[in-house]
Amino acid sequence: MTEEKIDKEKKAISRREFIKDAGLVVGSAAIGSFVLTSCSSEATTSLAPSTVTSTVTTTSTVTAPAKTVTQEAQFAVLSPWAERAPVPLVGINPRVADLSKATIGFISNGKKAAVPIINEVEKQLKAKYPTLKSVGLYQATDADGKAVTQANWLKTVDTVFLAVGD
Repeated sequence: MTEEKIDKEKKAISRREFIKDAGLVVGSAAIGSFVLTSCSSEATTSLAPSTVTSTVTTTSTVTAPAKTVTQEAQFAVLSPWAERAPVPLVGINPRVADLSKATIGFISNGKKAAVPIINEVEKQLKAKYPTLKSVGLYQATDADGKAVTQANWLKTVDTVFLAVGD
């Protein structure tokens, strides 16, 4: 072998040696930072009391050259849920007692099969309840082209049928 190849082989480091050396560096840095933080006399942690769900206390001993340090560490476990104002519960509206005296509206999820479903349900309901009033399918505009919000449209009906055309 030439001297150039021998030099390259000596300089090359195997993957195993690299990972081993990197682990030693990272481990040394972690232990060093732990020892340095244990030497500081001041520790400030600011946590909102309502976000801490539990606190865990551990004691560990680290032996460094010429010094043994025992430190008690405290970890706060936080809740992942955001704080929010409580929302009051609202019950569902009571069922319509008699469909023959009701006004019904229809809402589509916008898929292709929803409108044929609505048309068939409306046809069968009118056959069973001839006096049933139907305001038809909810549209964002009325017959005059004026915008209609769904909240205002809902005020004109007693019950709603939702078709999901999947």
